[in-house]
Amino acid sequence: MNNITDLVQVAQQAHREYMGWHEGEHRLLTCISTTRIDEIKQDIQRGRELRRAAIAQGNTNKKEYRQLSTHISSLESELADMEVVAEELEGGAFERSCSGQALWRQHLKQRFALAQTYLDELIASDLDEAREALAPLLPMLARLVSRGRQKAGIGSFLQDDTSTVFTTPGLIEPAEVHPLDMVKSLVVELLEPIWRDTDPELDPVVMEEIKRIPPSNLIRLDLVGSPAAKSSASAKQAVRMEQTEEPKSAVQASRDNWSPDAMLARSNNLREA
Repeated sequence: MNNITDLVQVAQQAHREYMGWHEGEHRLLTCISTTRIDEIKQDIQRGRELRRAAIAQGNTNKKEYRQLSTHISSLESELADMEVVAEELEGGAFERSCSGQALWRQHLKQRFALAQTYLDELIASDLDEAREALAPLLPMLARLVSRGRQKAGIGSFLQDDTSTVFTTPGLIEPAEVHPLDMVKSLVVELLEPIWRDTDPELDPVVMEEIKRIPPSNLIRLDLVGSPAAKSSASAKQAVRMEQTEEPKSAVQASRDNWSPDAMLARSNNLREA
């Protein structure tokens, strides 16, 4: 598992580099606040109205008039600086985007290598343990690949102006395929096209999964540890669930419907029928 450890570290480093760029870009783009610009414009407008009123009343020699003029000049200077910064940000947007896309591709490429190697070593080491560790991934992978195929089918249909038939691919049924073979094929189909693509704008569902599962949690080491460690973790999880037991949401009920036990029960029912 040394190779796995190295790949985890490389994937984490690639993830940190991309997130560092992402956070820096966010700070850069939000330093010019539209709300603040509107506030400055309104303050300048009110100040100019007060200054015109003071001029009409002949109060240009008073201290208040000089302070008002200084304040208006300061606001106008701040607004001009913001406009310059906004132009510079817009001018360098392409270079920053290219840099971010390169980091994004490297990030996903390392995660793909980690997942691929992890599956190879895990499947080769222990069939039963591999099935236990990988079975919970089936519902998520099946949904993502199904949506990816549907998106690709829609794109192909729109590009081909001679096509008159569009078939919607259905959801993959995990129970119909051997779990290990299915996980292997789904991971390859899901991840490899992503990091090869130069456009980081992915399907929203895929993006949410990537954000929700950081590289350090990509491999569930608690699922492939010693029996003692797994039983201890299960006991702690049971205690936490008892302490924070709440009514099941629709999402949780849907997840339970795709749990390994539920899938196995459906498979057995089909065989008996």
